[in-house]
Amino acid sequence: MANGFIKSEGNLEVEDVGNKVRRKLYNRSFFQEAKLDGLGIITSFKMHDLFHDLARSIMGEECVVHDHIRLTHLSSRVHHLLLLNSNESVNMVSFKKVESLRDFS
Repeated sequence: MANGFIKSEGNLEVEDVGNKVRRKLYNRSFFQEAKLDGLGIITSFKMHDLFHDLARSIMGEECVVHDHIRLTHLSSRVHHLLLLNSNESVNMVSFKKVESLRDFS
């Protein structure tokens, strides 16, 4: 929804359309181990390993997850960056060559 891939349909809100898309992907085994709430809405899930590997190979260096703070090899093409150990301070020198970072968490 945030990237504009899902639009409202008729009288359905964007969130409802998103839930419908998630349900279709779940029914087609894109997601595994889905947890549903009382209304049957998927609240959490695990992506199938094969799809995860495919997504990582397609995204290349655009999406990066780091498990440590030393970001010495950060590509200039990184768009989305997630740090797993966010408690520590980050050395901002690593970001000098990054040209198109869109989100950092």
